[in-house]
Amino acid sequence: MAAFFILVAATVPKGIRPLPEGLDTIWFEIHVASAFIAYALFALAASECICNPSSMFGFRLTAGGILVFSASMLAGGIWAYLAWADYWIWTPKELWSVLIWVYYATVLHAAKLPGWRKLAPKMIILGFLLVMFTYLGVGLLMQSSHPL
Repeated sequence: MAAFFILVAATVPKGIRPLPEGLDTIWFEIHVASAFIAYALFALAASECICNPSSMFGFRLTAGGILVFSASMLAGGIWAYLAWADYWIWTPKELWSVLIWVYYATVLHAAKLPGWRKLAPKMIILGFLLVMFTYLGVGLLMQSSHPL
């Protein structure tokens, strides 16, 4: 996974532009940092479920990921309000992020049901594919305020 991200980083243009003054707030930094931490937790959860499908550690990582992802969404909403005077501007990234949140919340709740317990690790792995599409696919294939 690390090699994949190194390859992606090597192909991305290197020009870093400063944020416009209206967007440069602590809420931006909280939003981005917590989103990356959540993505990392989702990646670890998927890796754990691949290596050890019966482990409860994958579920705990997923629960931590959704908690941090919720904080990221909250910080992003506050940041959006400061930047555009609206908490939600209906971009594809926002919509797909809500889909991630609902998906993982459903997985965590379904994992408590006896019939779904064995399926939940596979759902966590599929959830990470959803995360990767939201992070890379939506940013690259759809017009959004979130380039990546």
